Formats: sequence, structure tokens, C-alpha cells
Amino acid sequence: MRKEVTFPKLRGAIASMGISQKGLVSLMEEKGLVITPSSLSNKINGERDFKRTEMQVISEILGESPVDLFFNVEYTNCVLKEMKSKTA
Repeated sequence: MRKEVTFPKLRGAIASMGISQKGLVSLMEEKGLVITPSSLSNKINGERDFKRTEMQVISEILGESPVDLFFNVEYTNCVLKEMKSKTA
């Protein structure tokens, strides 16, 4: 059974910057947010949840929207459309 890839857009943004997860941790520390490489890895692999501040700092570093990096926009839009149709 194939394991689902978690946070594909986040992984892609990190790779497109040409940095490693350790490099991202260093950049996060420069912004005042301390996290270990192991903790970041656990979060990217879906074993732990990201904190809001972590999502904000990572998004700032990568120059991307937190919604784009951390949330499945297609799924969210589908749920919102379904909710609207039920209330109409």
C-alpha cells in the first residue's frame, strides 16, 4: 500500500528554493522561531501538527500563502460548495 505524500506543495516550495529541511530550520531560527530538524520532519510527514506561527513563518520564508502550502484548496472549495448547496 502506497503512503500518501503529505504537504506536497510545501515540499515543492522547499525544493524549488534549493534548501533542505535543516536549511529551513535555520531560516526559521533567524525569524525567532526555534524548532528542531526532527520536529519539522515529523510535521512535514504528518506525524505532528503545525502550529499557526510555524505556518506563518514558513510561508513568509518561502514567499507563499499558508493556504496554498498547508491546506488542500481543492478539497476546501468542494466542501464549501457542498455547504452552500445545502443552505440554498
